[in-house]
Amino acid sequence: MNKSPFLHLLALLSLSSTAATECNIAWKDHFDSFDDSIWEYDRGTGENGWGNGEHQNYTEANVKVEDGYLKITAVKEGEGADAYFTSGRINTLGKMAFKYGHLEARLAIPELGLDAGLWPALWMIGFDFPNTPWPYAGEADIFEMGGGSAIDKGTVNREVWSAAHWWEQTPEPGHYALYDKTKILDNDINGAFHIVEMVWNPYNISTYIDGHQIWVMDIDEESCPNCEEFRQKHSIVINMAV
Repeated sequence: MNKSPFLHLLALLSLSSTAATECNIAWKDHFDSFDDSIWEYDRGTGENGWGNGEHQNYTEANVKVEDGYLKITAVKEGEGADAYFTSGRINTLGKMAFKYGHLEARLAIPELGLDAGLWPALWMIGFDFPNTPWPYAGEADIFEMGGGSAIDKGTVNREVWSAAHWWEQTPEPGHYALYDKTKILDNDINGAFHIVEMVWNPYNISTYIDGHQIWVMDIDEESCPNCEEFRQKHSIVINMAV
């Protein structure tokens, strides 16, 4: 059986509380070990490929913590019509959630312009998911790469995006809402570590890569009266889809 691995490495996550006069480290993970009091594994293929028609099967075996890194590996198993993919996804649902703060991650991504169509992501989802289903729970994508349009344009290793997904309750009967934005960097960023940040306060959510803003969304009641999902606690998800 042919196995072709592609690594997605994430070395550090930290969460700071943000207030006008202080910034306290609320939580951090240097991945010296897998902290199962914080993290849980996702497993299987999910309904409709985890809602996106994804091809991978998530397993614990594709997630490892070693040498001070969290390593999520997507693996192609077999060839031709018998080929399939395994990968990994972890989340903090039911274990750790937060409302407002500064989240920072140091991560490295693999070469994305491959036949597999790799899709690494760091994102948040409403803490009550799946009891509150998607998109009613709210989703904020802090960092994603690997979109099909980026592959078509030849920018897959330097195009990053952030997004928000939610349900606008009014006018009745309401509707799914999306706000997203991409940023094309000057150079490819695969193969080296980069700093990804999210700053979330009562007024807006903003995201950054190496200090360059990717995206900002106003979430205060005046600017976004129907996006109360982003004024509630969220949990963290890290994955590499195929």
